[in-house]
Amino acid sequence: MDTDFRSSVGVAVLVSMAVTACGSSEASIAPPDGPPTGSLLVLETQACNWLQPPDPNKCDWVGLVRIGLDGEPIEELAPEPPMPMQPLALAPDQRLVAWAWNWELGVMEVDGGVPRVVTRKLLAENLGESAMDPTWSPDGSEILFRWVGANRDPSWYRIHVLTEELTEVPIPIDCRAMAWSPDGSTLACQVWRQSATDPNVEISDLFQVDLETFDVTPLTNVDDAVEASAPAWSPDGRWLAFALASGQGTGEDPVDGIWVMDVETLETQRLLPGGIDAPTWSPDGGYLAAYDGDQGRVIIFGRDGSGLTVLDHEPRQYIWPRWVGD
Repeated sequence: MDTDFRSSVGVAVLVSMAVTACGSSEASIAPPDGPPTGSLLVLETQACNWLQPPDPNKCDWVGLVRIGLDGEPIEELAPEPPMPMQPLALAPDQRLVAWAWNWELGVMEVDGGVPRVVTRKLLAENLGESAMDPTWSPDGSEILFRWVGANRDPSWYRIHVLTEELTEVPIPIDCRAMAWSPDGSTLACQVWRQSATDPNVEISDLFQVDLETFDVTPLTNVDDAVEASAPAWSPDGRWLAFALASGQGTGEDPVDGIWVMDVETLETQRLLPGGIDAPTWSPDGGYLAAYDGDQGRVIIFGRDGSGLTVLDHEPRQYIWPRWVGD
């Protein structure tokens, strides 16, 4: 019924297994105990012109909005001055959010208060550098992020949010879209490679990095033509949600969609099919929200794939949800 993505199987076998997993009536993850509660932080997309200073009318992913689970906006939370805010990272205690833009790593309270930059430039002023892919430590005291300098070679740092103390982390693979496990022991991340079938195409796989030994374990098949992205830990650390995309563009491929992996057994189950990305767990672990690119909508569904709700937020365009509890 389930698929171990670490096995060396071809894409045809992977597709066959995915169909079996999706079509099974036996769910390996329990349905939610009750209805979803809380609200969502989402990014509101807008046209972007990178030749101009960032402002709400010129840059994509500027608008940060808290919305209800019905899709209606509750409050605007874009910082001043406004800036692009993808990717957005929500602290485990849901009191702070972090984002990266150029070399700056920004932090502010979840209600939009007290925005500040916690990083400093590591290179001379005339040399380019970027901070990217922030993820919070389980206790909310530190942020781990990916950094690239003028030569574009990556490094990784953890920074203490209050003291701004910076420590380099010797991650041995090019980790992006990182997710720090709730127990603090490992990092799940997305690593890009050339496609085995087309050297002009890059696709990504998921890996797990032990933050003590820095041993690396592949979580998805590194030999197939399927792109894996956006890992997200369940609050109890038992499950890892992620997105798969075959690149076929049909919207009906048996691999495409949001999957969950039991991190103890590495068995997986597809929750929802389609061009869906950016899963985020509810604080109680009963539900997930994600962005459905096929419909251009944020969606909510149970951790077993049940109870799909599509949020109607026209004419506004919301992406990249992050779940905030009551």
